[in-house]
Amino acid sequence: MKKSAMSTTATTPSQPEPQWLLKRQVVELLQGSLRQVEILVAKDRIAKPVYLGTSSPRWNRAACLRV
Repeated sequence: MKKSAMSTTATTPSQPEPQWLLKRQVVELLQGSLRQVEILVAKDRIAKPVYLGTSSPRWNRAACLRV
């Protein structure tokens, strides 16, 4: 059986894009790698993540698009 080519993070017109992104979603948005996101954060090229709890970093979509 063939897997669908659609990404699980794809949105439909009836589903709004999330405001807060996981690191993997930031990677997809910026078309980079996990390490590149870490480097961009370290160099203050993109905003640091907001933590929900102690280990759940989330990035603001609007801040990531300003790169």
